[in-house]
This record gives sequence, structure tokens and C-alpha cells, in this order.
Amino acid sequence: MTRQRSGFTLIELVIVILIMAIMSGFAALSLRSHIDRARWTRCFEQLEYFDRIGRIAARSESTPYRLSFHRAKRRIELRAIGSNASRKSYREWKLPNGVQFSGFRDRASASRSEELSIEINPNGQSRSYAVAIKANTGPREWFVTLGLSGQHIRMENSDDVVAMFPR
Repeated sequence: MTRQRSGFTLIELVIVILIMAIMSGFAALSLRSHIDRARWTRCFEQLEYFDRIGRIAARSESTPYRLSFHRAKRRIELRAIGSNASRKSYREWKLPNGVQFSGFRDRASASRSEELSIEINPNGQSRSYAVAIKANTGPREWFVTLGLSGQHIRMENSDDVVAMFPR
């Protein structure tokens, strides 16, 4: 008499577990790149937000503001300057992990400087500038702000950015 076998052998279970582990590894890698891309996109949104809020605040309060980007601290700061400055006028935002400033550009400073400070006058205008952001798993892209109009442009080609800001 032959016995009916029910259930799985140990080898079959190990193979299924191994296949599931490989598939979950691929899913985790795919998810990580999407998370890094979302962090990177959030940085561009914050750059645009800080620039716009600085221009609006400078016009409404009739006081100059300074927008600063710090490479080592990985931080953006917006602060009112001058005699009308109040303590409530300070804002800052730290870049998320895996994202960094990889370059700054304007007519006055080199791209390898550690900090870029842009003054926004009481009319809400500033000089033009560019900030490069690099994610660990993503490309390097430039956030360019045209000073008088406040228009924001995203550029991938560094040569185009250098051509906009000759020294």
C-alpha cells in the first residue's frame, strides 16, 4: 500500500522563500528610487516656495529679505534684514537625507562656493541665481530663478546654466 503525501518538502519551501526574498529585494530597490525622486522633487518645491514667499514678504512689509543656501549645513534660510526686520520673519528648511546642494551660480559667486546669499529688495526683486540639487540616486538638476521677474526654470544641462551666468 502506498501512502499519499500531503504538504510540501523542505526543499520546496526553501525555494519559494528564496524566490519571494528576491522579488521583495527588487521591489525595495524600485521603491527606493521613487522615494528619492519624491525627496528631490520636494526640494525644488521648497526652493520655489522660499523664493516666492521672500518676494511677497519683502513687498508687503517694504523691507529687504535675504535668501541663503548653505551647502555644508544643507539648509535654506529666509530672513528679513534691515531696520524693519522682526523676529517672526525667519524661516528655514533642511534638505532631506540623500539630497544635497551640488552647486551655486550667479554673476558674483563661483559654483564651488559653500554658501549663496541672495538679497530680495523691498520691491520683491533680486539678482538672478541658480542652485543645483543632486540626489544620491538621481541626476543633478539646476533650479534657476530670474531675478527681476521671479520666474523659475529647471535645467539639466550645466553648460546652459554657465552660459546664463558669465563671470
